[in-house]
Amino acid sequence: MGEFKVHRVRFFDYMPSAIRAMAFNSRTERLALARADGALEIFNFADNYFQEKVIPGQDGRAVEALCWVGQRLFSAGLNGVITEYDLENLRPRYSVEAYGGPIWTITSNSQGTLLTVGCEDGTVKIFEVLEERIQFQRNLDRQKGRIISLSWHPSGTLIAAGMMDMIRIFDAETGHATHRLLVDRGVGASKNKEVVVWSIVFLSDHTIISGDSAGKVQIWDGLTGTLVRTHLVTKWDVLALSVSQDESSLLAGTSEGTVVQFQFISSTVDQQDKEWVRTRTFKNHSHDVRALVHTETAVVSGGMDTQLVVRPLLDKVEKNTQESALRKIAFPHRSLVCCAKKAGLLLFQFPDHLELWRVGESDGHGKPGDSLRVKRKPEKLIQLKRKVCTGVCLYIVENHYNHCCPSLSTQCIWYTNG
Repeated sequence: MGEFKVHRVRFFDYMPSAIRAMAFNSRTERLALARADGALEIFNFADNYFQEKVIPGQDGRAVEALCWVGQRLFSAGLNGVITEYDLENLRPRYSVEAYGGPIWTITSNSQGTLLTVGCEDGTVKIFEVLEERIQFQRNLDRQKGRIISLSWHPSGTLIAAGMMDMIRIFDAETGHATHRLLVDRGVGASKNKEVVVWSIVFLSDHTIISGDSAGKVQIWDGLTGTLVRTHLVTKWDVLALSVSQDESSLLAGTSEGTVVQFQFISSTVDQQDKEWVRTRTFKNHSHDVRALVHTETAVVSGGMDTQLVVRPLLDKVEKNTQESALRKIAFPHRSLVCCAKKAGLLLFQFPDHLELWRVGESDGHGKPGDSLRVKRKPEKLIQLKRKVCTGVCLYIVENHYNHCCPSLSTQCIWYTNG
């Protein structure tokens, strides 16, 4: 065996950013994930959950919600802008100002022809999805409070909107509000606090399911506007909801780090009428579960602890197979560290800057297994902060390092050390 030296590099402190939003495209089996630093990641669930694309974040582009329309990906955030992404060149394709203040939620109808956003000024804005862009169509009736969550009825005729202390149902054709559903504030000291309807789901049988800051998952009759059932699942917030494609299973993510599953089943053996029954609780996160996706076979969750968790539903997959394994994706699937061996240089990629370091030198030689004294400590040579964008790939060729910047061009930018 040849003799070699091992450098212990302890000056690259990689810290992933929290997960803010997710959207799943069931046709292409792609999961889009947005982080708190504005970066977007695309995972291919058909290819062993591989992280196949990363779109770098930009200053001031905090993504609050994501939405797939066919194979097109849209985001919206508290900067009040709707953005469509170029998934080939890994950059924003264009952005459209909604003129409603910060945007809290974005969703589309099942036909993929209309895009809706909920804004801080109390408006629900509808945009028409055209071939190369989106175009503003109209506003629905303006409300007094901010619109925090939205869900289209599968027929495309009704829209449910979650707000402070209430849920509004809109007629998508006329733009008028048809029902107002008041949400209970809870008991005790929490009675004096406003309830935030963080997430909402509109089912094909006109059932509306809401999750709120009082820790409740509530079932509503959307035709009559009446409350059917309340499930208290946490002392804190229910932040996210996701329903299966066949509408037989529902997931609720909480600020305690748990995911609660409900199933539309008969509560007793002899009972024929079905209802939403709490069946399972999963604890895979240490902090808030901000985003949820219910696939055909798994619970996909993400939040403040930065981990993307794929937990298979064992009644949907075969046991003791690769598909039945619990996965926690905590690190990127591409290298963030590059090395120029002869030059003794290391290049580190952070979310908003690059660092070029010269590794330290040891004093003399030793026997195998010895720890050598360092006569020259590692030295940071250059730090490059992004201005408009940051690169998605980098590498060193001897004394040069390369930083690809898709927001500027498809070419690479070269820097020379020294």
